[in-house]
Amino acid sequence: MEPDGVGMSRGGLFVDRKETAQRRLIRGGKPAWWAILYFIPLVQIIFIVLTYMAIAERFGRGVGTVLGLLFLTPIFVCILGFGSAQWSPPANDA
Repeated sequence: MEPDGVGMSRGGLFVDRKETAQRRLIRGGKPAWWAILYFIPLVQIIFIVLTYMAIAERFGRGVGTVLGLLFLTPIFVCILGFGSAQWSPPANDA
């Protein structure tokens, strides 16, 4: 029995990638339908950068954090998660 969270136990890697994209978008305050755009090859790069910019903005960080998230994702996720940065939720547009 595979533990929950392993790609094949929940329908394959495609599902995990979609769920990860949706979580990033929600944390960045972007609409969930943007996750569809993650599957268009060149558009994907632009939307990843925009999502990381939104996440860095929510933590009060700048361009350096965005570049770190792009190139050293695991390290910078730990820096944001365990560092002194404070999360500020996205403003409600409603």
